[in-house]
Amino acid sequence: MKNSLEPYEITGGCLCRNIRYRITEHPLMCAICYCRQCQHSSGSEATQVLVVPRTQFKVIKGEPKKYKSKGGSGFSVIRCFCGECGSPLFALPEGNRDLVSVKICSLDDPAAFKPNVAIFIREAQPWTSTPEKIHLFQQSLQIP
Repeated sequence: MKNSLEPYEITGGCLCRNIRYRITEHPLMCAICYCRQCQHSSGSEATQVLVVPRTQFKVIKGEPKKYKSKGGSGFSVIRCFCGECGSPLFALPEGNRDLVSVKICSLDDPAAFKPNVAIFIREAQPWTSTPEKIHLFQQSLQIP
């Protein structure tokens, strides 16, 4: 188990490396989201995210483009991506302004994180299979 006093850092960014970010706190959750809006924004059947405290997330290089849309929760979400290469990077949910949802595959080491919950499975495509041994939720989770 990691000592909470040890420095912690996760880094990531876009494909062209014009945008870089840093996370300095352990994730609160690692999830797969099957909501229709995440399907559209990722071009896939789902998106995999780390949920982290917004105060522990910082863009350290570049300025992402932003697109505001309605999320699966009904609240607006600001989706941030690279305007040069188009890589989706993170989302800022307006329903919980204390959190950031960071796209796992934009991390420098995505293999270090394995989703343990799946949300909005009611919106999953009929041909999608959900991973075994994770918690499944029809809608989103409320994170305090």
